[in-house]
Amino acid sequence: MERDLPLILEGRSPAARITEDAARLVAAVTQRLGRAPALAAVAVDDGRPETLYFDVKQRAFEAAGAVFRPVVLPAGTDTRALSSAVRELNEDDTVDGIYVQYPLPEVIDAQMAYDEIDLLKDVDGASSLQSPEQPEYFPATAEAVIQLLAFHDVDVADSSVCIVRGDPLFAASLATLFREAGARPDIAALDDADAVSAQLATADIIVVATGIVHGVNAARFRDGAVVVDVGYYHGGGRGDIAATPSDIERMAAYAPPRGAIGPLTVALLIGHTAGAARRTLDRQAAH
Repeated sequence: MERDLPLILEGRSPAARITEDAARLVAAVTQRLGRAPALAAVAVDDGRPETLYFDVKQRAFEAAGAVFRPVVLPAGTDTRALSSAVRELNEDDTVDGIYVQYPLPEVIDAQMAYDEIDLLKDVDGASSLQSPEQPEYFPATAEAVIQLLAFHDVDVADSSVCIVRGDPLFAASLATLFREAGARPDIAALDDADAVSAQLATADIIVVATGIVHGVNAARFRDGAVVVDVGYYHGGGRGDIAATPSDIERMAAYAPPRGAIGPLTVALLIGHTAGAARRTLDRQAAH
């Protein structure tokens, strides 16, 4: 008997549903606010194509009636200059949400810059200063992983999960969401090769978000795993996982680096931005 093909976890369908809800919220907030909710997206132009991966986000925001404002800082920007740019956006009353594009150049202390974001405008859960018990928003990419699995009826309860991380805040947030769903997550970093190898060989669900092109080889995954490539855009459709067709055939389900997590992340950011604008209006009305 032929083995069933893996379930491909596409993200455009659930993203469309979330965007519809977000667009209704955008319209309601726009009517009250007198302008569309706006997200300022900050990036440092260091020559990598993933750094300026803004075009898809901009089109999605505009289609939903929201504003996406790219703020591109020049190559050579350091932590101090990036933090200063974030503080300026904190003071801008026409900006409702602030998002800092990852990955950042290695010379920048990313978390120091994230922590400069006004908590009222932190629509991507980037600041480590938020209450760990009740953050206003989780990182949209982490939330997108859970939403994607739920949309495709992947039961995560009591599953062992290996999160191979780049950004520690993302990994910690995703682990929290998996625990809330009844799973048993572990976080591994590529510099801990023994731990990564052991977890990849046994995990029911594998999420790779290292920001390194083909940083993890799918040949190390156990048969029947559910695999999510959160991969930042590396060009040519390449993600964070090196997976051959035969590797993918061994999986129970697979979220490829394009068309899965990306559309969902953008849809969630639209909703988060509109939600932040609404919270500001509600606080103003209360006073």
